[in-house]
Amino acid sequence: MEKLKFSLSLRYSDFYRDSDRKKQYDYTIIRSRSTFQVNKYLFVRAIAEYDTFQDRLTVDGLISFTYIPGTVVYVGYGSAYEKMEWTGQYYLESDRYLQTKRGFFFKVSYLWRF
Repeated sequence: MEKLKFSLSLRYSDFYRDSDRKKQYDYTIIRSRSTFQVNKYLFVRAIAEYDTFQDRLTVDGLISFTYIPGTVVYVGYGSAYEKMEWTGQYYLESDRYLQTKRGFFFKVSYLWRF
């Protein structure tokens, strides 16, 4: 059984205006996904994604514990980072990333057979 899996992907799209073939925008997303299977019940996953169009980085983590098929406990966390800074009154563009969003979740799924 493979305990560690890693994938890296790149997606690119661009848009040109039909009338004069002038480039309007391009969009690149780089995504990394790592999964570590600790044992047959427990795994940990991390995903990082960078969006060049919005200049935004997102980082997500998930821990999953499967006791029996259909009975699962999930704990997860996600956050978004953008190049900006808070001056105390408003946001300004910056060279450093600032965490702009974050979320945490807990989910339990129980399979009841009768």
